Amino acid sequence: MKDYSSNQLFKILENGEVNNNPRRMIPWKKLEELVEDFVAMEVKAVQITGGGEPTVHPQFNDFCKAIFDRNINLAVVTNGLLMNQKRANLLSQSAWLRISVDCGTAESYARIRDVPAAEFDIVANNVRFLTSIPDRKTVVGIGFVVTKDNYKEIYDGCKQFKEWGVDNVRISAMFQNDGHNYFEDICSEIDDQISMSVALSDNKFKVFNNFKSRYSDLELGSPDYSFCPYMNMTTYIGGDQNVYTCCVNAYNERGLVGSIKDQSFMDLWNGQTKKQFFDQFDAKNCLRCMFNEKNRFINGVIRKPNVHDDFV
Repeated sequence: MKDYSSNQLFKILENGEVNNNPRRMIPWKKLEELVEDFVAMEVKAVQITGGGEPTVHPQFNDFCKAIFDRNINLAVVTNGLLMNQKRANLLSQSAWLRISVDCGTAESYARIRDVPAAEFDIVANNVRFLTSIPDRKTVVGIGFVVTKDNYKEIYDGCKQFKEWGVDNVRISAMFQNDGHNYFEDICSEIDDQISMSVALSDNKFKVFNNFKSRYSDLELGSPDYSFCPYMNMTTYIGGDQNVYTCCVNAYNERGLVGSIKDQSFMDLWNGQTKKQFFDQFDAKNCLRCMFNEKNRFINGVIRKPNVHDDFV
């Protein structure tokens, strides 16, 4: 398979070889500056996520505390491996937390992630501790991105996750270059696995089926609209100190808005470079989008009214 779009600017060349997972972090002084920009810009919420595992940053806890201290809502997406008890207690006060697991057995976890199988149990124990914190405010979810390697474990995984005490599981489809054709031969089995998993839902545990929506996004390919409201309401700051339109276009020239390495995020966001980029941006040129439902809804709200709107 050819390189996925987000790998275009993420990978680096080292000693003549491609490193697809370079050690790349935003410096602490820049993170402090970002928090102050967020306050000045009246940012309502911050989500800390990949590419890469965010909790490996040496000032991860400090960054979270800085966000909490400014009364900004925080969400975190993590693999959960480094979520010790101190960090779990800190993150228990976030708005929501999603742990990416993507399988149902230690053997699959080891094979898919190329790590020791024992790490699966470490994650499980970390999640159990988090969900048992008496005063936790955070909604704890598990992320399960469906691939050819894990689709047979969706139901078994969800049963385990429910036992771990999480509040929900989000099942979605892997975004990749083969589009919906990637799932062509296994769709029926995936649907069966998801149906059984959704049946596990009760008043304390929910399984959200995002697979169908993501499959439709892959089937569509390029969006059928030009204006992207989503990138006007949220944005993605990468570990390379570049700002991108969204997570789908992250680390890709297509989504590169500009760099904050030598300027503040607020200056970039309010400046001409970003304005010109947004003015020229056409969503139809994106290869794929996972925000189609949001964008279509907002585009429908902001469009000019027509005579048919009076008829329900």
